[in-house]
Amino acid sequence: MGTNELRPHLIEEAISPVARCTVKDRIAHVEAFLGTAFFVDGNGIFLTAAHVASEFETLDVWLCVKPNPVDDPYKNEWARVVSYENAPSGFDVAVGKVAYRTTRYFDTMGRAASIWREVSACGYPESTLIRGGTKFGMPLRGVRGHIQRTIESVPNFESPLPGKNFELSFPIAKGMSGCPLFGTSANELQLLGICVGNTVSELIDYEHLEVSDAGQRYSERKVRVEEHGVAIAIESLSEWKPALLSGRTLATVLESAS
Repeated sequence: MGTNELRPHLIEEAISPVARCTVKDRIAHVEAFLGTAFFVDGNGIFLTAAHVASEFETLDVWLCVKPNPVDDPYKNEWARVVSYENAPSGFDVAVGKVAYRTTRYFDTMGRAASIWREVSACGYPESTLIRGGTKFGMPLRGVRGHIQRTIESVPNFESPLPGKNFELSFPIAKGMSGCPLFGTSANELQLLGICVGNTVSELIDYEHLEVSDAGQRYSERKVRVEEHGVAIAIESLSEWKPALLSGRTLATVLESAS
């Protein structure tokens, strides 16, 4: 099912917000949103960031799925996370499973070897949350930009990033951790990576200090903050064989038919 166009009619079926909540009589009482996840097959297998999956030890983590966003866009279903596994060697990636028939969005796994590759990301930032009275919703946000460079470490991350990683021309909003990074090539939608956070740096553009005759100090500083998204290249995990995939590599799953 290749295409050189994005498929907005499918994306809400394949990309889901992750929430800690209780569900009773199919009604969810959300306590906290944790991030974003996306499905990679039709049997409930999904990928997300490992720091999002760190909450999966509880019994009350669910994915909100839309079974039919075209004909019934306001209907949501909630699927409990039944199992998960972190990627090896410190990768901020996890695979999980829900007991729900799902839809995947991507045709294949892709590679992005250089800068300036045009890419897109899509997830559920907390800033889009609608809450009040009987209304509740969390609309998707889609962003587009390009890969600025490949990086091996990020100073403001807790630990060095293994494998290949991308610095993006747009930041990853809170709540979008775990969302997919993707592009188009050869009439296919390609999964390129998993968005996990941001690099943040402060640069001093201007600084001035004066001391009066009375010894009073007057200072002025202009600081510019730069923030760019970080995504883990999916090709770094192509040979990963999580137990949830029954001996298959992640590449095999992403290259197989839905």
